[in-house]
Amino acid sequence: MKNQVIHLGERTLQCLKTGSGNTLVIAMPGGPGLTHHYLNGIHEALPPEQYTVLSYSPSGTIGNENAPFYKSIKGYADELNAIIALEGYNKVVLIGHSFSCAVMQEFLIQYPSANALGAVLINSFSSGNMLKQGIEQRIHELPEEFLAKRKTALTQGDGDALDALTAQYWFPSFVIRMTELPTVFLQSLAGFRECAMNYYFNGPDFTNLNGAIVNWDRSGSLHTITCPVLLMSGGYDYISRADTEAYQKQLPNAQLWFHPEVSHFPMLEKPDEFSSALRTFLDALN
Repeated sequence: MKNQVIHLGERTLQCLKTGSGNTLVIAMPGGPGLTHHYLNGIHEALPPEQYTVLSYSPSGTIGNENAPFYKSIKGYADELNAIIALEGYNKVVLIGHSFSCAVMQEFLIQYPSANALGAVLINSFSSGNMLKQGIEQRIHELPEEFLAKRKTALTQGDGDALDALTAQYWFPSFVIRMTELPTVFLQSLAGFRECAMNYYFNGPDFTNLNGAIVNWDRSGSLHTITCPVLLMSGGYDYISRADTEAYQKQLPNAQLWFHPEVSHFPMLEKPDEFSSALRTFLDALN
């Protein structure tokens, strides 16, 4: 798969575009700050004669040019709207993962006239506070040793120690439950910790979420998202199944795919099951 670029004025965004179908499926990575490469499986899962698939690295992602990060979720929703307008398709399906689910929901709320066919929200949340509470609940499922060391590192302001603890405990439990990490994941992760948008939205320690994302809240506007929505989650995601099901009920036309064995990257942890559920949902839209 050969990477391409999107030109939005002076901004140049890295992307991958495949297929020639008359339905545009547009996917944005999470993080924020991860590149689009780990979404390659979505391109492989969808028939190229039926779908045109575009995954892109939004402004602020390392590797883009003249594209500083936006300081609001709405800024990213506006960027998504500009990309959709540039592509010129009448039928569009949105795919968001984690952070970018906030962008997709913001887009659907801010641009109802866009008439999106549907949206796939992977490891999603309706507010920054929902995400923060989910993380705090998961933190207390980790060993006491982690909690004690984390408390010391937070007290001392030791960022390196916090990063090490996150990699040792949090990462294999609730981020990606795989012994051997896929190459596309490592490619997307390169430069992530140095990405300014990650620090701005998440704060210096993700397990102590205190960045700008905490102030984002669209839980009161979910009733305005009337297109079909597929929520995708797992037994080890940041957000519990009970909270995800409560979230689902607030959306007028949502269904839930839940896999008990996956955490935060179902497209990599269980690619066959993920791809099958994605195709079934998209085919029903068409």
